Amino acid sequence: MATLNARCSVLAAANPAFGRYLPNRTVAENVDLPVTLLSRFDLIFIIRDEPNLDRDKAIAEHITTLHAGEVPEALLK
Repeated sequence: MATLNARCSVLAAANPAFGRYLPNRTVAENVDLPVTLLSRFDLIFIIRDEPNLDRDKAIAEHITTLHAGEVPEALLK
């Protein structure tokens, strides 16, 4: 019988269970994963995207402009 060292990194992402992260719930409840699985991770970082109508609209317009093949004037300078 032999014991071998195992070193690995796992980068995982999960969307909230009900479409929006609820700060009053635990991580396990928000991502709908069992605590036994979450306990295997040494570090867990929560990155939240706070809805901002103006900023989200500007980003969406920028992306659709690029996909339409147009070059924004700011890039031409």
